[in-house]
Amino acid sequence: MPDVTVPQWAAQIGISKQAAYKRLKSGKVKLNSRGLIDTESAAAQWEANKDAWQWQRGAPKQSARASHELRSVESGRTYAPPEDRASFSEAQRAREWLRVKREKLAVEVIEGKLVDVAEVEAAWSGMILTARNRLLLLPDKVAPRIAAVSDVQECRAIVDYEIREALTALSEH
Repeated sequence: MPDVTVPQWAAQIGISKQAAYKRLKSGKVKLNSRGLIDTESAAAQWEANKDAWQWQRGAPKQSARASHELRSVESGRTYAPPEDRASFSEAQRAREWLRVKREKLAVEVIEGKLVDVAEVEAAWSGMILTARNRLLLLPDKVAPRIAAVSDVQECRAIVDYEIREALTALSEH
């Protein structure tokens, strides 16, 4: 199809001139180097970049493949947006999804269901250091008492008592 002016293009597709200029201004359709609209590429650009919320307003749904591929009746060629760039509607959906996830996380933090990773790591490292220090002190604490005792059962009871004391102190941490 030939290149046409904005008002001619608007008349061809059945929209007002204002709506056509609005599509141009929003970047959903672009002019060619001569300042005209190539009707085939404009149709492909519009399909790739139209508002994602239009589906909620009652427009008929198409398959994902059909919405990205348009066939020109005259030429039989297929126009598809480049695979390496996301369409405008895909970007809108992704942004909305991230907003919802961010709000959900904020609510969970407020409700106390989520905690900061740094706080958890600090608490665990504190508990591990306390356990390490208590266990390293056991030999110095127990050795003098065990040296004075000759009975195996009594030695065992002293070691058992000190280990249980260390574990009890850790459980209260």
